[in-house]
Amino acid sequence: MAIKAAGIEAVVARSFARIFYRNAINIGLPVIQCDAIYDAVEDGDPISIDIHSGSIDVDGKMFQGETPGPVAAAIMEAGTLIDLIKTRGWAAIEEVS
Repeated sequence: MAIKAAGIEAVVARSFARIFYRNAINIGLPVIQCDAIYDAVEDGDPISIDIHSGSIDVDGKMFQGETPGPVAAAIMEAGTLIDLIKTRGWAAIEEVS
């Protein structure tokens, strides 16, 4: 929550602890794992991402990150896990998994 409150719109990293990844998705913070981008950017560089395709644009140079699985994609589409459950019920999790 603090990351989102600080104005961070997404996180791209080499790897994530599983608990961080799931919690980020659940609160609506998009995360993309991409090892190749590590040496191409500096902290604070603006990047553009397409969370659904996993594509990452760094000043015109394209990278391919991992795409979210169906459950993560459904949560992000709804906004948060709570939003998904409120709009589609618990069955939505089973529908997309």
